[in-house]
Amino acid sequence: MDAIKIDTQFNVSRVDLTAGGRSIGDGLRAEIDCRVFDVVGLTSDDDTSLDMWVDDEGMYNSTPNLAASGIARELKEDAQAYYFGTALFATSNDEGETVDLRPEHVSKVLGSLAEVAGVPMAARVQWIATRAAALGFTVPAPASASV
Repeated sequence: MDAIKIDTQFNVSRVDLTAGGRSIGDGLRAEIDCRVFDVVGLTSDDDTSLDMWVDDEGMYNSTPNLAASGIARELKEDAQAYYFGTALFATSNDEGETVDLRPEHVSKVLGSLAEVAGVPMAARVQWIATRAAALGFTVPAPASASV
């Protein structure tokens, strides 16, 4: 079960929540390094949702995750100002089950990260594609403008 992990130092990685046969809940707790996690719904379409998972006790035992907080604010108008500790970005289906991260959601996370990091618009498409490939994801090519 693929997810994108972003820690408080802006390190971005791809993780498998079910590696080693663990449950998704155990994978979330292990990757976030927490006892209790919380989910923040960021954006959704007809049958899936992009969610961010964070340590529910993070504000007491960690530092703000500026990258994840910025991504959340880019994608969700009423997101809180700061989220703390490591964050995971994953997809859920219309039944609320966490499923493999979809390519369009990878693009949304990385596109929002590019905005937060100040990547110029002219370089953004290439930046997203390069970062996605480095993580082992394939993202949809942007629609080209017609002449």
